[in-house]
Amino acid sequence: MFAKALHAHCCPQAPFVAINCAALPESLIEAELFGYTEGSFTGARKGGAMGLLESAGDGILLLDEIGDMPLALQSRLLRALQERQVTRIGSTTAAPFKAHIVAATHKDLGALVANGGFREDLFYRLDGLRVSLPGLEQRLDKQQLIEAFFQRPGFAPLQAEARRRLLAYHWPGNLRQLENVARLVGVLAAGEPSIGVQHLPEDLQGQPVAAPRSLSEATHDVIERALLAHEGNVSAAAKALGISRTTMYKRLGSR
Repeated sequence: MFAKALHAHCCPQAPFVAINCAALPESLIEAELFGYTEGSFTGARKGGAMGLLESAGDGILLLDEIGDMPLALQSRLLRALQERQVTRIGSTTAAPFKAHIVAATHKDLGALVANGGFREDLFYRLDGLRVSLPGLEQRLDKQQLIEAFFQRPGFAPLQAEARRRLLAYHWPGNLRQLENVARLVGVLAAGEPSIGVQHLPEDLQGQPVAAPRSLSEATHDVIERALLAHEGNVSAAAKALGISRTTMYKRLGSR
């Protein structure tokens, strides 16, 4: 959301593109970022495809969860940032790119650098202006944010106990998790006179879980429950969640 606000303020007419480095396997992240030529790998689209570094133009490219990017891919990204050029997979021709890079992570990159999990040179290349955003649990407007997500057009009113659990929850996935939960609840409670505890994910219902779940696992739960609500209809579930069929398949396949 911060990156989108920055884009709206600085360059609203230019493209805004984003990739979640934690949601895709290494091979897909590389193809998404750098693009590829026809026949460069099995399943490559006829005619190839432009990567996000190119398609961002002179706009903003958000590298979300940069701390989860594989080391091998970090090296290639560093080279592209240093040279301001990008070479598609299967090609030897480099093309310039002008996009502004915004990187985000919930991890401590300094600790990752110290432990060898993140390249130090890439860290300093990206560390031009650092903005630390408080988690949802630490925000003074937590209640207003949560209520705003559940007061959108088409949403039934929240029952008192459902509201209490939403406000008491610790939200480890922050705003992204809140948005996913709101979308899921909107699907499960469609046509109901009110939103109750039974419409909330298991974590918020108070049902025991084996261990704390990652954001990726929580996202899978949202998608799977949406599919269940739509009787396995992928198109309908994707539309209800506000994502494409391709994104849904990628997130299900990355488990």
